[in-house]
Amino acid sequence: MGVDVATMSEWQHVWIQAVQKAWADDAFALELKSDPRAALSKHYNFEVPEHMHFQVVEQKDLPKGEHSCLTLALPPKPNEKDYKIKTASLEEATAKNCCGHPCC
Repeated sequence: MGVDVATMSEWQHVWIQAVQKAWADDAFALELKSDPRAALSKHYNFEVPEHMHFQVVEQKDLPKGEHSCLTLALPPKPNEKDYKIKTASLEEATAKNCCGHPCC
């Protein structure tokens, strides 16, 4: 039930576009908040995996001190033989899939 690197890369691209559209289009912002799965599917042909809990709220509407929550699954440690290959793959994916946020 995991999400692959390609899906995460696509998600980053779609989310940036959706935020920009929501800033420019109040009707889309309402649609995104009321049914984010349908909005992302309709406007960006992006399907949020059904097993993922997903909602969109405006940052100003979060209670003070509360932040968005994202649960990430840490994959099992690869065996010693595969460790260098897996590490190199992760580093390559990270280098190619920066979201453009200042933290990257």
